[in-house]
Amino acid sequence: MKHVLVINPNNDTYSNPTLVSVFEALLETNDYKITLLAPKQIITKPEHFHQINELLLTENSVNWTKKIQTWLPKIKDILQVRKFCIQEKVDLVIGIDPIGLIIGGRIKRLLNKLELHYFSFELFFSDEIESNTYLKKLKDKEIFYSKYINSLLIQDEHRLQLLVNENKI
Repeated sequence: MKHVLVINPNNDTYSNPTLVSVFEALLETNDYKITLLAPKQIITKPEHFHQINELLLTENSVNWTKKIQTWLPKIKDILQVRKFCIQEKVDLVIGIDPIGLIIGGRIKRLLNKLELHYFSFELFFSDEIESNTYLKKLKDKEIFYSKYINSLLIQDEHRLQLLVNENKI
């Protein structure tokens, strides 16, 4: 049985039709154990997903400042997820949107044997966000961690080509 860690920085996991379908398909095979690392959800986990273990994503800030005192909680969170992946024998990570990819990428760098899959539901491109410092930093990190992915799920072929070109996948 493979263990899948889904990292979703969004609180709408169970109202996302794609994620619901992926969960159903994985659970239907009885070959996968799923853990969801996410903030408190706006919709309660459906009864038929009772096998999905939920962990609370407490620190979803991915921007590291030059203030070293802000690093400790972020390092602790990453090491805690790494420890979980080792103890629970996680085989693959699915990172949702840029923040999920970044957290998953940091884990992948610590545990190279993990597969990393990127589900991109929220796209933004560098030319659209030039004036937004936070989104620009997020995009730079998305591009960096994209080189660690094993697969990419995206809405359509057109967006796929745009993201592959921009992120140099």
